[in-house]
Amino acid sequence: MSFQEVETKHTRVSAVWTAVQVLQLFDEALQQPRSFCCTTLESSPTTLLLEDSDDDPDETASKAIQAIRHVTSYPSQEEIIDQFNDYVRGPLCDSVMKVMGQEDFISLKLCLVVVFPVWLMGLAFVLGCDGRSDCETSAQYAGFTSVEQYMLTNAAVNLFLQPFISTLGLAAMLKMNHLGSTLKGSTGFQMLVGSILSGSVLKAGDLLVFAQHGILAVVVTQFSLLWLAGLLACLILDVGLLWLLFFRNPLRPTSLRSLAAG
Repeated sequence: MSFQEVETKHTRVSAVWTAVQVLQLFDEALQQPRSFCCTTLESSPTTLLLEDSDDDPDETASKAIQAIRHVTSYPSQEEIIDQFNDYVRGPLCDSVMKVMGQEDFISLKLCLVVVFPVWLMGLAFVLGCDGRSDCETSAQYAGFTSVEQYMLTNAAVNLFLQPFISTLGLAAMLKMNHLGSTLKGSTGFQMLVGSILSGSVLKAGDLLVFAQHGILAVVVTQFSLLWLAGLLACLILDVGLLWLLFFRNPLRPTSLRSLAAG
């Protein structure tokens, strides 16, 4: 007997043993009765049958149930397996998905933990005046008229905008990778498409940070209602992306299943 035949036989035995365990767990006929109506435990026919038999009580009860199952309302073995499959694909799957989340979703809390080193790096830039010994020199180099304007803008960019856009970028790249995995083709092709899409998201995030940095610098140094409106539009875009990536509640599979059942 070859190794492949042995492995196939072992797989079949494991499948049969799993089916037996499922039947034992989900067969309501084998569950303990909750109450007794007309007879007591001492005079119950089932109890007498178990006492007279030399076999295992559970096995004897199972054989007795199987013998009279066709005249009872208990489900058949095929129906029990179907109930188990419905349970695994329904409540159990929903419970696991609720704990783990969708495969293309990452929580905001986890993203904030990942981006925390970026925030620390931004804090070093702010307190170190971008690596220069004199903050006034850094302010003049960046085109600001005062150190206060430079510090305010630098803090807003490095402590808020940069970490915020990086947080959005993590969730967006995960969705792009998932989108690539849903395409038809080989695994290498899916990985290539997912990498290209993720790189595009990363580049778009950098451009968004640079654009908002420039608009904020113009608003601080040369105040204008037009540039202020542009800055507010950028912030609204950021909040919209935050809601779309982390707080939007898509239609859950449970709802779809309920509609189909109805």
